[in-house]
Amino acid sequence: MKKYNFIRLLSEEVTFNDIYNKKNKWSEMFKAKNRAELSQNLYGLVDGAYKHLGGHVGIKNPKDTYASNYKYWEAVDADIDPDADAVIFGQLRNGVKIGGIGHDRTKTGKSAVIKKLAQVLKKNGYWIEASGKVKDVLLSLKVPYVKDENKLKKLYPKSDFKFLKNGEYIRTLDANKSTDEEMLFGNPKV
Repeated sequence: MKKYNFIRLLSEEVTFNDIYNKKNKWSEMFKAKNRAELSQNLYGLVDGAYKHLGGHVGIKNPKDTYASNYKYWEAVDADIDPDADAVIFGQLRNGVKIGGIGHDRTKTGKSAVIKKLAQVLKKNGYWIEASGKVKDVLLSLKVPYVKDENKLKKLYPKSDFKFLKNGEYIRTLDANKSTDEEMLFGNPKV
């Protein structure tokens, strides 16, 4: 017998499973309309991953999940409730530049997003700049990273780089700000 959440039924809130009807399978979310209907759920996942850092730089509210430069979204429902539990999103730039992740703060959600991130970064055309803990996790999962300084310069022709050891670099941003020590993981199209 199927269990229903009667509070959810009465509120008429659309869930991830109402649209994608898949458990434990990642779904690409191409339609901004679908992301708009799920904006509270998606924003909650992003906020769950970035709140301790002061929030995500590009996803500041639910509307940003469907009305921003982030056009690539994939999410999964990995537990018993009908909401998405993990999400990956990015910009369509030299393939797909992953701009962030999200999870519901559970072990299931965190594990799902890290596994998916490692999987997509092994495909041609997917890439991410990472530092800190995420960089360490991707290295431990043997995700390929870019060591070719010329490739980095082609991706960021207006940036100055300070190349460090083993693929790490610091690059200047606008207004002479610099990134943390980071690495570029994946296989961007250059």
